[in-house]
Amino acid sequence: LLFTLFCGTASTTIAVETNGAPLPGSLVLSPTTGTAIDTVYFFAGKDWSEDSGHYPISYIFGFLSDSNKDPLSVVKDSLLSYASAKLPAGVQSKGFMVTCLLTVSDIFKASKTVYVDVKVTPAQSIERQSELLELLAVESEDSGDLDAKRNLIATISATLNQPNCTLVGVDCSALH
Repeated sequence: LLFTLFCGTASTTIAVETNGAPLPGSLVLSPTTGTAIDTVYFFAGKDWSEDSGHYPISYIFGFLSDSNKDPLSVVKDSLLSYASAKLPAGVQSKGFMVTCLLTVSDIFKASKTVYVDVKVTPAQSIERQSELLELLAVESEDSGDLDAKRNLIATISATLNQPNCTLVGVDCSALH
């Protein structure tokens, strides 16, 4: 952007460079269908770029939960363009789809977010879901990895706050 200031017969021009978000790439998830808290989903940020003076690029991987308005992060502020995570089940009324996201930021915090849906069906039973959550907690504790703990908290939070219409004896899935 150019700004020109005038004062009588004198003038000066100032060039101001603005920072834009990283140039869009994509988010690729694999597999596209799986089971809650059991299937490991692989997230990959592909083809993102930025002006040379704005590196490094950082990546936040996460998902949207129906019980929480804010995205839940499974990997935050990573310099790696890939991650893996276990996800909670999607809501039945939405075909068990879970919206995953990738936010890419430059060193000035300009960012761009992209979304991809994957199908995450519930565990076969409440007992199996409990077993899987317990296993995820043990894996997180054993790894000592902060992102593993972040994945654990996000997945447990979304799972515990998800409505379970099977317990009320009527079909309440349309309410969620």
